[in-house]
Amino acid sequence: MRRFFAALTTRGLRAVWSQGDIRGVPDRRAYMQDVAAADGGTIDWIDGANEAWQTGEPDPNKLADFVGAYAAAGGVALKTLTSPPGEGQDELNRYSIAPADAFDKHGYRGGHCWDKRRHAWGVGYEGVPSIERGIESEPPGGGHRVSVTENKHELDDECVALLALGNALGRSAFVWFSGEGVILDRGLETEAGFWSVPRAMRLLPRDVMTFRTIHHGGASWRGTRVVAAQGEVRVDGRIGDDGRFAYTIDGPGGDHRLAVERAFAGQLCDPGTGACVDITKAAGDTLDVSFRYGRLLVGRLQ
Repeated sequence: MRRFFAALTTRGLRAVWSQGDIRGVPDRRAYMQDVAAADGGTIDWIDGANEAWQTGEPDPNKLADFVGAYAAAGGVALKTLTSPPGEGQDELNRYSIAPADAFDKHGYRGGHCWDKRRHAWGVGYEGVPSIERGIESEPPGGGHRVSVTENKHELDDECVALLALGNALGRSAFVWFSGEGVILDRGLETEAGFWSVPRAMRLLPRDVMTFRTIHHGGASWRGTRVVAAQGEVRVDGRIGDDGRFAYTIDGPGGDHRLAVERAFAGQLCDPGTGACVDITKAAGDTLDVSFRYGRLLVGRLQ
């Protein structure tokens, strides 16, 4: 463990440290004390186990004791317990008790790219847990070693980056995941999203999770929304008290024309390539958007 943490430090990397199958930890308190002693500040996130409800510990109170031992031994990483079987508010709350700093969820693997992205964002919009911030510790991922995912062929650089953006706009950190993360065959950098996810995340305001108003582009948000959704094209995101905003625009690929309801200046960005174009619009204008899976719109009200 110490050698691994030293290797991360040498490369300027950080760790999300999951215990995997909790049945492999005979003395939980001693184990967490060892992790805290070896950590040295390398770990950003630590959990009680991966899907613990089916890998050896369904009791969230015992998971809380487990990660609590890490904190008691001086560990400073953000703590979660485990991802629950589903993403309902009650389930997330049950598996996010103290000393958890965030809820943990796994990504939706059904539907198309935009369905997966909407799910990633939606947990932060509908039925928000008591702890408003979370982490998607295992999202949909490409590669033949990842288990069943509908329309896996859609998980290209653009789509996977959209999933990361959707999570951030729903107040969840994002762990990029792929078959190469299960067993290395060709190298992590060969999988979709390895380059595009961090590049796309840098397009967001660093404080985007503090933007207080989370909303979509539907009619119920008229007066708040900047750009109106249309048909199957969704506009989901956040707007801050200072007028800054960030939205994903996604849906079935093609050319789309959306109504602008509030004047703004900003950028329309391709999450797959990171390329952006400057845009200034007045209320009553239209916004023409073309994409395979979606785009990112960031800016400030005028």
